Amino acid sequence: MRKVILTLLIFQFFCCSDNIKEYDLIGNWSSIKNDSIYFEVKVDSNYMLFYNYDYSFLPLRPYYLNGDSLFMKYSEHESNYIGFSISSEDNVIALKNSKNSTTMKFIKIDSSEFTFDEITNKDDELFKFEVKHLNRRNKLLGIDNNYNLDSINKVFKNLGLRETGK
Repeated sequence: MRKVILTLLIFQFFCCSDNIKEYDLIGNWSSIKNDSIYFEVKVDSNYMLFYNYDYSFLPLRPYYLNGDSLFMKYSEHESNYIGFSISSEDNVIALKNSKNSTTMKFIKIDSSEFTFDEITNKDDELFKFEVKHLNRRNKLLGIDNNYNLDSINKVFKNLGLRETGK
């Protein structure tokens, strides 16, 4: 009888253990929508804040995780959450909409990068952020063009314009 109970306990431990993966979404992410619209996303424990160069900041999007699913509202004022299944590989998270099968991919931005949540002085740092933002966008889109902030500031100085984004 002891062998049967021991066997059942071992079986339960290996077969019924919790296989739900933990996802760490907190941080800064890059995302491409419709193959060309680039967003940067700041994720904290309750909200996602999307930024796009042309659209600026989109409304805060509340979200929560439940197992292998993410539920998100498109703004705080929406009444319903939209469900997404989550998959991940390396520094890429894919969110697949359960209703229309569209997928959003989020690529983790290296923590050493200058992102919009680090701007403390808009007048001095906004241009620096925009250059970094455009470089990340170009890289994600496969465009081999990298803007150099020092070169831009040199041109500004030669033209007698105020240097920016040092």
